Amino acid sequence: MKFVFIQHPKEVPSKFGIDLHIDDDLSVKQNGIQFGFNVLLISKDDHEWDIRVLNEAKRIKKIKELG
Repeated sequence: MKFVFIQHPKEVPSKFGIDLHIDDDLSVKQNGIQFGFNVLLISKDDHEWDIRVLNEAKRIKKIKELG
């Protein structure tokens, strides 16, 4: 008999009505892919992070409007 343990992330933003999680941790992005929530990775060296956040929010809004 084989047991498989699946470790779920501590937080799943989509369960709380949050459409976009912004983080600098790659493991959060990987959790987003695995568990189906949107994550935008931002680097502390990214001087245009604000534009990236706005563009990603617009992209997600458009997808939600179409779906």
